[in-house]
Amino acid sequence: MPPRRLLLADRYELGDVIGRGGMAEVRRARDLRLGRDVAIKLLRSDLNQDPAFEGRFRREAQSAASLSSPSIVAVYDTGEGAIDGRTTPYIVMEYVQGQTLRDLLAAEGRLLPQRAMEITAAVCTALEEAHAAGIVHRDIKPGNVMVTPAGEIKVMDFGIARALTASGATMTQTAAVVGTAHYLSPEQARGEHVDARSDVYSTGCLLYELLTGAPPFTGDTAVAVAYQHVREDPTPPSVVEPDVPTALDAIVLVAMAKNPANRYASAAEMRADLERAMSGKPVHATPVLPNHDPVIPSVSPTTVLMREPPVRRRGLAYALVGVAAFAVFVIALVVASNVLNSSTKDLTTPDLKHMSLDDASSTLLGQGLRVGEIVYRYTGKNNKGEVISQTPSAGIFLRPGLAVDLVVSNGIRTVQIPLNLVGQHIEGARAVLEAHGLRLGRIIPRNSSAPANQVLKVIAPTQIVAAGTKVDLVVSNAHVKVPDVTGEDPATASQELIQAGFNPVIRTAAVYTRRNDGLIVSQTPTGATYVSSGSTVYIYVDKQQPKKSPKPTSTPTGNSPPPTPTDTPTSTH
Repeated sequence: MPPRRLLLADRYELGDVIGRGGMAEVRRARDLRLGRDVAIKLLRSDLNQDPAFEGRFRREAQSAASLSSPSIVAVYDTGEGAIDGRTTPYIVMEYVQGQTLRDLLAAEGRLLPQRAMEITAAVCTALEEAHAAGIVHRDIKPGNVMVTPAGEIKVMDFGIARALTASGATMTQTAAVVGTAHYLSPEQARGEHVDARSDVYSTGCLLYELLTGAPPFTGDTAVAVAYQHVREDPTPPSVVEPDVPTALDAIVLVAMAKNPANRYASAAEMRADLERAMSGKPVHATPVLPNHDPVIPSVSPTTVLMREPPVRRRGLAYALVGVAAFAVFVIALVVASNVLNSSTKDLTTPDLKHMSLDDASSTLLGQGLRVGEIVYRYTGKNNKGEVISQTPSAGIFLRPGLAVDLVVSNGIRTVQIPLNLVGQHIEGARAVLEAHGLRLGRIIPRNSSAPANQVLKVIAPTQIVAAGTKVDLVVSNAHVKVPDVTGEDPATASQELIQAGFNPVIRTAAVYTRRNDGLIVSQTPTGATYVSSGSTVYIYVDKQQPKKSPKPTSTPTGNSPPPTPTDTPTSTH
């Protein structure tokens, strides 16, 4: 029996679910009217009866539809349609082939600094256009950035974007704080006003993860991570990965400043600094020293009196926050006290190094511990799936039920040989190889009419190789084969040499060869040799055969003397 055909709005044939978000699921679909594949976001069935969520979903549709940019996943259509007897709001979007940065990080562990900068600069470009339309994304993260097979970057899922001019942009209730904890700006975590600089902060977190393979802050709960965003300073990326340039440290730390006033004022400013770093120029970023609160300008007494009611309301809010924080602190103390006073015996952390992930998980569970965060990293060794480090290390005492974080080998990182090397100058090809994690191997010169140092051929064992592999390139030395024009007439020979890229000079041969009157008898350089394009080729024309003067002949005249008689011998008898 064929599967049931789901048709939305008498136009879109729904396919498989390809993604789920906080309030919607995304399905691949076919636009039967235009004959193209699309992605359709549908409000989750358990939420589509909630007026609040429906309102947010509609606002998302309005804000997303107002954006039109090649850097942003396009919105084609919005509306409401019946599915299984229920009216469901939907958004029809561009279907983008490729993978998310989340998938890319899972496969590669981390990106090279150059590639990380290129991707982040493209994200900034998309945010510039959204911010110019008055829209804040509020949820920039690797899962919301697509990389197409052509390497293009597209930002998607403005699922919690809200027009800056819309009412209620400031969220004062904890339950209304929206965003992913690992990329949440401090003001989002506190439920304060959110503007374009919140996206700058999240983009800084994104760049941090691209450079190091892990987000700047981690924790067992979303609350623990959000607390670090508010109070803790991130470790500079170069401390985690020494090959990260210090210029990128500065860019990340400025983007992630706790106070929005100390961040880049816009995504455009951040992109400009990234472009400076990519070109080797000094960046403008100057991070504020950590653990230093910003200086608050003094306010005149008159102003204080005029703004007394708002100040009191803010003070009351701060007081309530303080009381709540104190309550959490007391609860934490009670829980800690109960744990410390329990009679449960501590467990010794086992040595998990060189185990497979499955074996390590079984070992931990068997000893009353659990697997914590798992981070995958490339090791350059053929040990994919093997535990290479753990936190806490082996031999540390832990309470039962606590987690052990694992770093698991992703083995040898593979890279596809770039397809655009042929035709580039050798230095441009070198830069492309290095940006893809490859190295330039042998440079093999070859005679060619192509410009000097242009890549003619790529020599590699396969199209996909291990990162760090040397790639040999065949390059043009701009030496061109000289045509053999001997035996041709001067006009034809000259034309042939000019077409081959040479400068012909006609000279007369010094010696007559008696073979080729008026034709080319020799040339320098000789035919079939290779010389630089544009060189002079001397062609020698055979001398014309010299005309012989006729020998004079004598004829008798009337004045000529008679011939002298000669004696003729006679015979004697």
